[in-house]
Amino acid sequence: MSGYDYDVFGKTHVGKRRAVNQDTFLLDTRIGLFLVADGMGGHNAGDTASRLAAEQLSRNFKNGFTDTAGFLKHEACNENFSDLANTMRVALERTNERVRRKGMSAAEYKGMGTTLAAVCLNQRRLICANVGDSPIFLVQSGRVFPLFMPHTVQGEKNSAQSPDAARFADKYPGVLTRAIGGNDTVEPYICEIPVCKGDGIVLCTDGLSKKVTGDEIAQAVQRYSAKKACSALMDMANARGGDDNITVVVLKIEERRLPLPVIIKRFFPFKGRLKTDK
Repeated sequence: MSGYDYDVFGKTHVGKRRAVNQDTFLLDTRIGLFLVADGMGGHNAGDTASRLAAEQLSRNFKNGFTDTAGFLKHEACNENFSDLANTMRVALERTNERVRRKGMSAAEYKGMGTTLAAVCLNQRRLICANVGDSPIFLVQSGRVFPLFMPHTVQGEKNSAQSPDAARFADKYPGVLTRAIGGNDTVEPYICEIPVCKGDGIVLCTDGLSKKVTGDEIAQAVQRYSAKKACSALMDMANARGGDDNITVVVLKIEERRLPLPVIIKRFFPFKGRLKTDK
């Protein structure tokens, strides 16, 4: 479905300070969907939230191709988005509803949620979406460009999204303002860009992004294969303390191949690769 050949790999590690890995990544090559999620909540709730969100987004996204008309009638759609971007938007809304219901189903899941950063590669374009602070980066011509909006108190202040954020930014700069499962509805950041041969896309959790620089990300992506780049970046984060769970997905765009149909004619059961490392 992507219209491109690409090299993609994902890796997750519990880090050096945590007993449980609450991160999840998913590589669904059948529809060109790739994501990372950083769960939060007590006991195993964060792990449950990130895994459930990954499974549901993949399933909902596929459903969007079999019920395109239904998806595009959803109130969450934005007339300024493409059909594919709106499919992502509605899939995220339905994913949020599912995680929210799970969080309210039992005391052990109360308050659970997860960040989520996802991209879909389709034909010549890349749809990027995030909720929370897990970043998405474009590596192009040796430079790194952010393709996400950090949904933190500081991030909301910087983007002027929330007038109230300015009052709390100095004291609580890293506190999340949005998460999958946090509220009844969710407002993701979504962007759509063209991509071409040689571009690299990196999705990660803050266990990585807080330990490595943009230049280091660019060097790893340009120098190595997707698999080696993941390992190199993860090794850096662990060598610098490994304070949190660490997850990274690297996607490298290669030669263009003949385009495939944009519309999937039938439902494909969930076959994405979903992995967490305890």
